[in-house]
Amino acid sequence: MRDLWLALSVQWDDCSVALGDRQRVHRIRRAGAVAAPGAGSVASRDALLLVDAVLTEAGIRGDALAGLVVSRGPGAFTALRVGTALVQGLARAWRLPVLAPDALAAMTAGGARMAQTPSWLQFSALDARMGEVYFALHRCQAGQAPVACLAPAVAPAGQAVARVSEWLAGGHAEGLAERLICSGQVFTQSPVLQAFAGQPGRMLDAGYRGEPDAADLLAVALAPGGPAPIDPALLRPLYVRDKVALDRDEQARARGAAGAAR
Repeated sequence: MRDLWLALSVQWDDCSVALGDRQRVHRIRRAGAVAAPGAGSVASRDALLLVDAVLTEAGIRGDALAGLVVSRGPGAFTALRVGTALVQGLARAWRLPVLAPDALAAMTAGGARMAQTPSWLQFSALDARMGEVYFALHRCQAGQAPVACLAPAVAPAGQAVARVSEWLAGGHAEGLAERLICSGQVFTQSPVLQAFAGQPGRMLDAGYRGEPDAADLLAVALAPGGPAPIDPALLRPLYVRDKVALDRDEQARARGAAGAAR
């Protein structure tokens, strides 16, 4: 059983667990299958129930797995912390390595189902709240892990489009198929992103309502060229937004500026 990996995805209050190998996903369970009717889905409550359900169905013990997979982000702060803590605990108990692809790279698994070409570019974006999006640009080849052209970042939609457009204008895409896949529900919500995705040679994949699920994480993590296994103790969430509030001095300066303006 040492070729089987277990992936855990925590998205806001939702979660999913997938069991699979380098060829396919054998089982996947989502929070709705365990949560009490009408109770909503709470990742911190349901995740371990899902893990237990998947392993029981497969007839395998946790310590017989090859390892664990979890998204390192970007994403919701609390969701990342919950997913990271759960996987660290399980990995330590079962003495397993961890693979931690980033969420935007994992979205290319959905792009692979749409591309229908041996290579493509993928502009993936997720809602980051606060009027911004998490985004990244990847170079993708069928059967391989994606390679980041623009690393995960956070910015208003207009700035994200500007950075991707600048990269494309620099001639870096030579030798790639012309198809550019724009992936993420925010492409249907933001007029700027929607206009970008509507240009010739681009294809819209709006299937992701939150972060990618456990099956997507598994597919990207186990692909050739995917992330190297890490010691669970070294696992850290990827926070591309490292500041969400002003400190006291900044608040005082802001109040002073506002008073002067009045």
